[in-house]
Amino acid sequence: MTVDQANDAGYIAQTTTVEKDPYKATTSYVAKALYNEMGSRVFLRATAFDDQEAEDPSVMQLYFGLRNNGWMFPHSVYIAGDRYDVTKIGSDVNCASYGCTNYEDVGLSITGEQLEAWSKTGVSLKVAGKAGEQVFTINPGYISGFRSVVYGLPAPEVQIPEDATVSSVQPTG
Repeated sequence: MTVDQANDAGYIAQTTTVEKDPYKATTSYVAKALYNEMGSRVFLRATAFDDQEAEDPSVMQLYFGLRNNGWMFPHSVYIAGDRYDVTKIGSDVNCASYGCTNYEDVGLSITGEQLEAWSKTGVSLKVAGKAGEQVFTINPGYISGFRSVVYGLPAPEVQIPEDATVSSVQPTG
């Protein structure tokens, strides 16, 4: 994915996967991942029960796949001075002759209100751990495209603010 595609709400809407599970009676949504300079990834995901009457999906998360040369032990995400606890999802290590790479997966539960606000402004956040930090900036087009699929909205044309940046998130091609 190019930087232009990561900024394009229509592209994100078209590439967000939607899977129905008839056994669990759920619908899952997963946006394409964005990668930072350390090779860590972030993406949005949501799950809704098919018979659910609530407007928001049952679960909505920012999912972080963190990559480091040691264990980071992530515990929090900071957004505009507010601290949020993360949920540990998994971890792994891959070693070769040149050393080891540690992978830690965590999720940040988010609300429909947060998703709506970020679809207009984007969000910059810091994942903090006992032994390190990583910063991610997610633009409004990415969030708006995902939101349009989850809520069945038309993918809007999003104007990227002049001061918006994706410098700390480098999508891969």
